[in-house]
Amino acid sequence: MLKRYARRLLNVMRGAVTNDTVAGRPSSPSSVNCGREITEHLGAIRHDQWLVKEAQGLLTEEALIFLDPRSRDVRFLGRTAAKMFSQNYEDAVIAEIFARIGEGDRRFIEIGSGDGSENTTRFLSMLGWSGVWLEGDPANIRTAREGMASVIAEGRLHIIEAMVDTMNVNDLVGQAALGSEVDFISIDIDQNTSHIWRALSAVARVVCVEYNAALPPSVAYEVPYDAKKIWDQSNHYGASLKALERIGAEKGMSLVGCDLHGVNAFFVRNDLVGDKFLAPFTAEQHFQPARFSLSRPRGHARPGWPLPEAKDLLKATRQARLKIDGVPEQPFRVHGPQDLYISECLLSTGQMEPLETAIFVKLSKLSAGFLDIGANIGYYCVIAARICPPNIPIIAIEPNPDNAALIRANARLADAVHRIVTLEAAVSDHIGRTDLYLSSTNFGDHRVFADPQEKRNTTSVETTTLARLLEQYSSVDFIKIDTQGAEPIVLLPARESLRARRDRIIVILEFWPHVLEAQQAIDLVDLLVDLGLTLFDIDEDQSKVTRKSPEAFKAYYRACKAGSEARPFTNILATSRADAIELMASAFGA
Repeated sequence: MLKRYARRLLNVMRGAVTNDTVAGRPSSPSSVNCGREITEHLGAIRHDQWLVKEAQGLLTEEALIFLDPRSRDVRFLGRTAAKMFSQNYEDAVIAEIFARIGEGDRRFIEIGSGDGSENTTRFLSMLGWSGVWLEGDPANIRTAREGMASVIAEGRLHIIEAMVDTMNVNDLVGQAALGSEVDFISIDIDQNTSHIWRALSAVARVVCVEYNAALPPSVAYEVPYDAKKIWDQSNHYGASLKALERIGAEKGMSLVGCDLHGVNAFFVRNDLVGDKFLAPFTAEQHFQPARFSLSRPRGHARPGWPLPEAKDLLKATRQARLKIDGVPEQPFRVHGPQDLYISECLLSTGQMEPLETAIFVKLSKLSAGFLDIGANIGYYCVIAARICPPNIPIIAIEPNPDNAALIRANARLADAVHRIVTLEAAVSDHIGRTDLYLSSTNFGDHRVFADPQEKRNTTSVETTTLARLLEQYSSVDFIKIDTQGAEPIVLLPARESLRARRDRIIVILEFWPHVLEAQQAIDLVDLLVDLGLTLFDIDEDQSKVTRKSPEAFKAYYRACKAGSEARPFTNILATSRADAIELMASAFGA
């Protein structure tokens, strides 16, 4: 067919040259027609060439799959050939693996996620999974955050901008608070992939890792680790399949297959393998040579941004504007009119708790890490993100999903999605689950205990402990707690963890006698004294800060219970830091 087109084209060109060009005459209608015919024939040849190449590619893939002796076994993963967002056939292989072993927590970690238009977990996000993307390219990060905005707002995706190395990978992954085990991990950073996997402490039921198919399957080789080196486009990168097989074995995982393109290796936790995958689980058995030419796109284009199932979860919210001395003015999303307190306050004044806010602005500049327990919609976290150095971790703990979604939305407005880590959980005296009692009019008054005087709807939420959080975020030295009366069950079980860092902590907590039992109030104050902390009373009504003794706070509690105290609650500032105490005296006269 192509020869026939070539002969016809040659004849057309000969005719055009003979009739016009050689004779030196200007272009005639016949020569114009010849030129048009040449163009048409060239277009036809290009089209046919494309069809031939496409057919060759499809036939090659079919042959590679079905002529491979391994494909006679249905457990062979190389048979799986389809994709939605992955570069190669990762989407289909991942789906096939989980079809065999079942899904777990539906959480993922992807290191080297690109701009989100093409990676191994965007398809999982479409299916409702949650996780974290780590990416070092700022342009990719911007595109991913814009494209995945709705998923971020839902609280299902954290995107962290960082160049990952063996020293920081666990801290970076820890920012997403996904726990020590997830369903799926993907690592593709070209040069140092194997070293990052070895250093990663998080484990998964399934792992996808890029391998270097230029290296023979029987050879265990990794490029020497160099945190500053990136792929130079040569074939000296990453690790051989055998080297990854051995790393997987050290982590209790079996190599169960590779994609047809010879790019990615897939590992499954040993106890889940059974007879679901083709044995033996060795590099020699599952190696696929590099076939990069098969990676070209086919068929219809991928869906663009946003994701097809994305919902605007923020359509029922309103936009306020933070106006706080010493903080750049900032747009800020709040709840709809059903939230009668915090949201209305921020809409009308641009701030809440002016005295406590002013104290927070000054004290946060002394902090090496901020933990906001009962973060509501992220007011204090956004302030910290706007004024603190970029290396300061900011962790928001909020059990209510709607509040947590607003924290993430406000983090995005503040360009701080990568800085504010939001954990949907209540802090309690145990790790597990508890009921959260929801207020229908005050979305800052959800509680982990029932109030006998009112009937509330409940929802089940995860719980963690302050001790665990302090272990996970070792640099935290500024803790704010506003948990509507649950402060004792937050602080008291963490006594030893707090004692270990009492010389450097600053704590601000709400003290609300109405919901505290007498012994709880006494134990809470005694704990602060036992830690050797100096106590300050933050009186919003009088707009003043006063240094007070432990007995003065106990007396305040008794007066509130007796009905002789007009102020229903206060906030306590507790610290032993000389710089914080001096600041309170110099800035607030305390």
